[in-house]
Amino acid sequence: MSTGDLSLWRAADEIFDRLLDLPADEREAALAAMALDPVLEAHVRRLVAAHDRADGPLDPAGPDAELEGRCIGRWVLEDEIGRGGMSVVYRARTDEGGETRVAAIKLLTLGALVAGGVQRFKREQAILARLQHPHIAGLLDCGVTEDGTPWLAMPLVDGQPIDQWCDERNLGVGARVQLMLDVCDAVAYAHRNLVIHRDIKPSNVLVDREGYVRLLDFGIGGMLESRQAGMTLTRMLAWTPQYAAPEQFKLAPASTAMDVYGLGALLFRLLTGRPPREGPPDGQPVTLPSRACLDDDTATAPLRRAASKALRGDLDAIVLKALAPDPEDRYRSPDALARDLGNWLRDRPVRARGSGTFYRLRCFLRRHRAGVAGGIVLALVLGGGLAATLWQAERARAEAARATAVKDFLVELFESADPEVEAGRVPDTLTVLSRGAGRVHRELAGEPALAAELLHTIGRVQLHLGDYAASREQLLAAYELGRRHKLPAPARGRTLLQLGVLGIETGRYDDARDWLLRARDTLAGLKDAESRSALAYVHMYLGSVATSLGEHETALAELAQAEAIESTLEPDGRRRGHLRIHQAQSLRAAGRAREAWDVLREAVDRIPEPGIADLPLLTALGSVAGDLGRHEEAERYFRRVVETMRAAYPPGSPALATPLNNLSLAISARGRHREAEPVLREALALRRASVGSDSARLAPVLSNHGTMLMRLGRADEAVAAFDEALAAAEAGLGPLHERSLMVLSFKCQAQALAGRADETAACESQLLARLPRRAAMPGARQAADDNLRRLALARLLLGQPGPALALLGRMSPAPETDAPDRARLQAEAWRLLAHALQGLSEPAAAAALAAHLPALADGSFEQADLRLALAAQARVSGDVATSEARLRELRTPFLEGEVPARVESMVARVRNLAPHPVKDGIDPRQRTGKR
Repeated sequence: MSTGDLSLWRAADEIFDRLLDLPADEREAALAAMALDPVLEAHVRRLVAAHDRADGPLDPAGPDAELEGRCIGRWVLEDEIGRGGMSVVYRARTDEGGETRVAAIKLLTLGALVAGGVQRFKREQAILARLQHPHIAGLLDCGVTEDGTPWLAMPLVDGQPIDQWCDERNLGVGARVQLMLDVCDAVAYAHRNLVIHRDIKPSNVLVDREGYVRLLDFGIGGMLESRQAGMTLTRMLAWTPQYAAPEQFKLAPASTAMDVYGLGALLFRLLTGRPPREGPPDGQPVTLPSRACLDDDTATAPLRRAASKALRGDLDAIVLKALAPDPEDRYRSPDALARDLGNWLRDRPVRARGSGTFYRLRCFLRRHRAGVAGGIVLALVLGGGLAATLWQAERARAEAARATAVKDFLVELFESADPEVEAGRVPDTLTVLSRGAGRVHRELAGEPALAAELLHTIGRVQLHLGDYAASREQLLAAYELGRRHKLPAPARGRTLLQLGVLGIETGRYDDARDWLLRARDTLAGLKDAESRSALAYVHMYLGSVATSLGEHETALAELAQAEAIESTLEPDGRRRGHLRIHQAQSLRAAGRAREAWDVLREAVDRIPEPGIADLPLLTALGSVAGDLGRHEEAERYFRRVVETMRAAYPPGSPALATPLNNLSLAISARGRHREAEPVLREALALRRASVGSDSARLAPVLSNHGTMLMRLGRADEAVAAFDEALAAAEAGLGPLHERSLMVLSFKCQAQALAGRADETAACESQLLARLPRRAAMPGARQAADDNLRRLALARLLLGQPGPALALLGRMSPAPETDAPDRARLQAEAWRLLAHALQGLSEPAAAAALAAHLPALADGSFEQADLRLALAAQARVSGDVATSEARLRELRTPFLEGEVPARVESMVARVRNLAPHPVKDGIDPRQRTGKR
């Protein structure tokens, strides 16, 4: 065989190697898409034909069922979940330290015996080993079996290809672009680690049930530092033709530009429903995404037109730049592409459109309509004289007429829901509002100002009822009407304000800030009292966002702005009360609880006889009292709120749900759990009746009820309550919201109290997997500490001090605050309790902890936990009498039979401890070196 023939067969062998990775029914299309030299293609086809014969010596093995149950390293193989010509993938499981983990194990098959198979597999191991990113399915483990077969373990991603995930949920353009930002981040990280993917396509980007993106399959990836020396023909041809860059068909050296093209192709698919082309490049320009949408036969004509309009302009330009035939014309990096997508999401100029003056001016006007409009109006007022006065009078008459029309429409809307009209079926408020929004869209297309005001009103009510998705839809529609028809700035500003409040309610603080800043720009400079009042609220909510993001100085500055505006307006008790509440929240978040108390007390003292409008102030005061451990005062404030509202509202009013919830928690904080539970049940029934069973607003009350059931020893009922609370929180807020994580941590405690050790471990694993994914979100560190503390208690309830200590050790250092950090004292108590359960005595630490007892309220969990820890430490030190005295003290504040179940559980564990005295402060086992 000549040297030329040998080279040809080697090239054919490498292509054949990659074809074996594909399912048999896809190999022909992949081979045709490669557009190979005819002679080379003939050699490849001969290899494929030989492989397809049933009697070949190296036929791929069968399903390998005998591997199920086999140990590979620390993993036990379970069922097969995937297979190609070169490798087979199994679901696998390992149990370490009482924790079960699952993974996907990838092993070579007999097909890997062809040239390059083992080397490529090892290259994939090397690539995955250097990539540790939350959006990349990286390497968990790797090794070689006893028979020399290489294997690697990766996270098992239970998800769907990104295009299917988006299509099944009918996601809008903005949500799809938001997912692409995560993909861009993962690819950019790979590039920073000198790794190119080269096969970005929907099936290699999975989205799990929680909406979390994972980039897969670096099997044909390459390392930039070795691309010149180690590049093979197989690796240059082993990609998916519909998503591959044009230069990949020319066997060009690998570059980051190939992945930028792949990202653009993936974005094209998400926006249009199809890839940018069906095969190799044919020299024709890529179709504009906005035009490609019009060819989608699966959507109705109105939907196609709406989708096309959303893509026209900026997104068209972004996609075409990413898909430029010449790599030099593409974005320089995935980060650059992500920046333009982010700019599009925020209505800012995108680099793909260039820097034309007209375009940038148009973007400026979109963001700063208020200032420009205000300038025009000012010029008209100064130059128009009498005409301006007449115009203002006409505008006032028009606004009065519109207000009457709004009132008439809403009255008619609820009258049309009369039971007699509905044949005996009484629709709930949310249904009535939804119907009303539909009528506005159908019947008021020719009256944009009236339609916008009605949609704003409906959206605002839906927001307060917890129907966040519907509220967003109506408020965005109102905003779009105002923008398109250049409606008056005050109306547009109020809608922007409500969109900001919606962002806060759903935990989307960056979105909230964007909307509120637009509201500020729109309302700034307006002199009418209503607009000035709205502007004060804008600054209040900007302060709330800053508080949530941990920006305490910014929060106080925004609230000072609100205070300055408030001082120029007619006195308004409701607005003033809201301002004081926001100020108190900011001070509490900054660890200045006593100042928050003073702010609220001063506001309440100025009110001769607090009425309905002042109840939010009393509620905030009760919350701060609870923060300071003054539970008796908290109960007094909450009881006053409930009594006032019962007198003012009809029986069964949903407005009573939150006050009753607060009152029940204050009663329980004083150790009277049996009295508190029916109060909380009433709150839960009212909330459920008003918002339904799947609203995020139901989650806090359900979670509180689960906690109450735990205190009463009804652990199985508590688990069910937390399951329902978790479903409501995740549906309305998402799985990474702090409310969802908190509910999940309480569910772990309930499972532990019920003795469900395996379920507790699985619940803990689920929560710990979510915490790193929330790390960049506001308040993440504090929320993580709270969740770790609750998980540690669950382990203690199971009698597992080692894992409990490990969880407590992951908490961040304690901050300095002016109020006793009761949560930190509780964590320290649990640490000492865990050491006692291990037989370790710490008399000095116990003495330091005992000094904090006087500051804690009688009957509080913090007080009970400190006494438990002190009793346990006394017992392992050999002082049984002191231990029993501590346990008697623990019971004294509680009413007969009302010692919380989890406290009773730990009392039993303490009494089972064996005395283990410490001499001279040194554990005797440490003297001998024994544990």
